[in-house]
Amino acid sequence: MLRPGFGMTFSPFSITPRAQQAFALLSLAATAIASASCGDPRASFTTKVASDFPPANHTVSVFGVFKDGRMSTEAWDELGAKLSAAFASGACQAEYREDLITTNAPLSSAIDDYVRANGISDDLLDTIAPAATGDAIVVFTMAGKLAATPVENGTGAMPPTTPTTTMRGSTGFRGQHGAMAGGMRPFRSSPDALEISASLFSVSQHRSVAVVALRYTGDSVADALAQLATRLRASLPGSACGAWNANVRVDDQRIRELAER
Repeated sequence: MLRPGFGMTFSPFSITPRAQQAFALLSLAATAIASASCGDPRASFTTKVASDFPPANHTVSVFGVFKDGRMSTEAWDELGAKLSAAFASGACQAEYREDLITTNAPLSSAIDDYVRANGISDDLLDTIAPAATGDAIVVFTMAGKLAATPVENGTGAMPPTTPTTTMRGSTGFRGQHGAMAGGMRPFRSSPDALEISASLFSVSQHRSVAVVALRYTGDSVADALAQLATRLRASLPGSACGAWNANVRVDDQRIRELAER
């Protein structure tokens, strides 16, 4: 249940007491909508956008995919082309990818260690934000699985994702100092549904400002990704992919210090 004043219930998505506290912590007066996708009973969306964040015409740098309790380069390699359809400029390049691991081991290792222990926080994204050419950063989170039906994503067979587990049962995306980013928990991992969310961080506002979350009970990963991309494109109209500037140094030691707070 949302805090008083929002006047609606996120069903079938779960809002925890910790998430309710994060509404006050992050001071997000937001518009929240829960709906089925174009009459498709297999797809339920939650969309939340901060009221002081204009949603149109942004340049969005992709951080990567959080899956199975960690950042996954493999997931972006498999799913990135379809998720990039949300942005007018076509294929996006994620920051957390194989190139980062091979060319900047200290940074990729610091990110990996932090995320495995803490999930993805606003503090982490604020630390890497100087290297983003976009004015916003998006992180995709995957949890749950399809109901015992092998599917393909267009590049070959893909096994269902396993439920995501991180600190205190979060879906991996957190706000400042461990609070849920964006002030909400869009879904709880389910054994019979694929859950994918796109969480948006504003570089200038230094905080999470939007989330689009899908709970999908159909039998096709490709269909789920296409539906999420369509909803994300409608939520951020006119937005395009941003890149990452390899010449801007991100302080890996600073990331390690965040974990010690």
